[in-house]
Amino acid sequence: MDLKSKKIKSLILLFSSIGLFALVIFLVMVPFIKKVYKQKDLLEESKLTSQRDRQNIEKYKKDLEYFKSNAFLNEDLNVSEDNRIKIIKGLEKIAFDQNLKQEIETYVSTINIKKNASAEESKTSLKIVVEGDYMDFMIFFHKLQNFKYAVSVESLTIEAFDESKIKNLKDPEELKNLPEIVGEIIVTFI
Repeated sequence: MDLKSKKIKSLILLFSSIGLFALVIFLVMVPFIKKVYKQKDLLEESKLTSQRDRQNIEKYKKDLEYFKSNAFLNEDLNVSEDNRIKIIKGLEKIAFDQNLKQEIETYVSTINIKKNASAEESKTSLKIVVEGDYMDFMIFFHKLQNFKYAVSVESLTIEAFDESKIKNLKDPEELKNLPEIVGEIIVTFI
């Protein structure tokens, strides 16, 4: 019996040791291994992010070099005192290409900026009066919306050249070249 009890004690001791060993593995080693793998994943992710950022920096450097070498592409896109004449000439060319008679008045309006009531901002505005065929006017208006400079149309008025306006004309030469419409566009350059 003594031999049997020693065997049972040794088996219990063996199973207890295995259980204790398994418990240590699952409570200590598994969380430690998970933490190590998590750190490894974070390092891999930061490495990939770093590589992507380096590639982006190289791409941005190339883009910057391109923009510096091609600065003429965006020069004079901001409206200023110096390039108002270029703007008006561009608009006159568009009107001429569409066989429209055009008159342009330019003025600068000042407005208060909402953030600071004492600060003022000036905007360049043009009043464009165009006479001619309706379809030509629509093409002109489309080209104006797609103009080189950013344009905000503040007001648009189109009137047909009707009988009341014809009665005011006395010269027969004016009746020969009578326009179909008269359009008035007020635009502001942003």
